[in-house]
Amino acid sequence: MNGESNPDSVPQRFRSAPKPFRWTGAVTAIWLALILLIQISGTFAAPGSDAFPVQCPEDAQNCTRIASNPHRADGVEELLHNASPEALRSAVIAWVEDQPRTRIVFDDGTEFHAVFYTAFMFFPDDFFFQTYCTEDDRAGLKLHSESRLGVGDLGVNDVRVAELVAHLDKIEFEPVDECIPAPVA
Repeated sequence: MNGESNPDSVPQRFRSAPKPFRWTGAVTAIWLALILLIQISGTFAAPGSDAFPVQCPEDAQNCTRIASNPHRADGVEELLHNASPEALRSAVIAWVEDQPRTRIVFDDGTEFHAVFYTAFMFFPDDFFFQTYCTEDDRAGLKLHSESRLGVGDLGVNDVRVAELVAHLDKIEFEPVDECIPAPVA
């Protein structure tokens, strides 16, 4: 008995359902298929390593970087705080963990890689940071936030980096006399 003549088959039940239910079911199925396609594509577009990226792609509109070779982010090359690298690192990780739809991929004590997923379509964005000591005994922070897919990010990475910078500016870190690098795990 084929599925077309069976009144209990999924295609028959779908055709006999009221039109609003058919449209809702079709739209939901298409949305789920697109999310699956985005996740599969995002897996293939993942960075080759968890090391801090060297730079954003040239003329990229989907990447924000505060480090050498800055990109967007008003050309800022580094963030400096009179704190220990461990305290700065802990503050950034706490902020990342408070954000919705995030997954920590890598953390070795100085370098960190997380993935943020956008609302609704769940596009993956890679977020890297690195802490270090400067010559004047302050903790430095480098940031890199980049969309894996597409050529633009609708400003999401710029906003993400700006929100983190604003969050860190509100924190009163315990001052340190000597910056001691965080141990690498």
